Amino acid sequence: MPGPFRFASWWCEVEGIEELIRGSWNSSASGLRGARRVAFKLRRLKRVLREWSKTVRAARSEKKQDLLQGIQDLDLAEEEAMLDENGRAARSRAKSELAEIEGRLWEDKRDIQTNLVEHFKKPSVPGGGGSLLGRIATCHV
Repeated sequence: MPGPFRFASWWCEVEGIEELIRGSWNSSASGLRGARRVAFKLRRLKRVLREWSKTVRAARSEKKQDLLQGIQDLDLAEEEAMLDENGRAARSRAKSELAEIEGRLWEDKRDIQTNLVEHFKKPSVPGGGGSLLGRIATCHV
């Protein structure tokens, strides 16, 4: 039995996620009907999102390492009294960017759970009418 699928809230912050989901969902599932077609599309979407997530995480990790190395180099330059105002500004920007990356990677799980529960308690989802379950029941797959 395959492992459970968990949606990570940080995915929503990454540009292009909607197109990725839409593209996967709208891809052909010929020869399948009804529940089998939905199940196939969900399994495919799960695979697509997992691969995409690995790629994004790797890119973020690499970016984080680059930022840490840059900050370390600038700190060393400051210790040697070779860091000018531009260097201090660059170090500040790098630290801010690093804090943003780390904040996205280590979001509080309780906030994620609370946001998801609150979202699905709503009677309707933006961009569509009726409840989420009603929209799923009437979607064309």
